[in-house]
Amino acid sequence: MKIIRSPKRGHILAKPPAHITMAQVMQALEGYVPPMECLPNPDFCKLSPGCALRGVWQKIDELTQQVLSSTTIEELAQRHQTGSLETMYYI
Repeated sequence: MKIIRSPKRGHILAKPPAHITMAQVMQALEGYVPPMECLPNPDFCKLSPGCALRGVWQKIDELTQQVLSSTTIEELAQRHQTGSLETMYYI
């Protein structure tokens, strides 16, 4: 992605939308965003080693990454309803 310095500001895609996944967009803009802080940093919570919920959050994270990795910008554009010319998504 390239950032445009203009009055409207925005992003230019560096490759075709069919070759850019939502996982790549998230990584470029935000980095890894875990559903819970303890996933990348088990020392964050003293309960982490024996926590019954940690496995659930790991599964949620895995499934989220799978969905993001299998969804392209092109697919999102095709799903978009063109109801309003004013529609703008901010990322």
